[in-house]
Amino acid sequence: MIFLFTAVDFLTKTTKALMKAGDRIADVLKSQGGYVDAAGKNVVIVGGGDTGNDCIGTVIRHGAKSVTALEMMPKPPEERLPSNPWPERPKVLKTDYGHEEAIFVYGEDPRVFETTVKNVVTDEKGNIRQIETVKVSFKEGKLVEIPSSEKMIKCDLLLIAAGFIGYED
Repeated sequence: MIFLFTAVDFLTKTTKALMKAGDRIADVLKSQGGYVDAAGKNVVIVGGGDTGNDCIGTVIRHGAKSVTALEMMPKPPEERLPSNPWPERPKVLKTDYGHEEAIFVYGEDPRVFETTVKNVVTDEKGNIRQIETVKVSFKEGKLVEIPSSEKMIKCDLLLIAAGFIGYED
């Protein structure tokens, strides 16, 4: 089985399993049909918003071996820049609970900025084993790959938490 899921499906199944769990959470989680267990897995999350953050915290609580969060956008500044005055929404680096948990558990921030997935590598059974990433930047409003910036990352579970572009009117 290939371990590739949308973040919303992953989080929904975890929440439903927990709602039924009572005192024996581990047993219930493992018995749930379709439940995705991140325990012992190298997890990669694509997307850096609130849903990606929720996935980071959730896979840590599952007992993930490692977690990496890929974000296409550049790392925001730690302090508001003069080009981002009030009352505009502050465009600064936000370290949320999932990031803080990852720093506590793994000793480092899981986010890798200006990076996306270039290729998914599977074994002979079709299971994801690693992903090839590539550094990216925006040039003239288009996303472009940075030549010779590819990197391989171990990955047993790939969660897609990308795509939200705002609310409808």
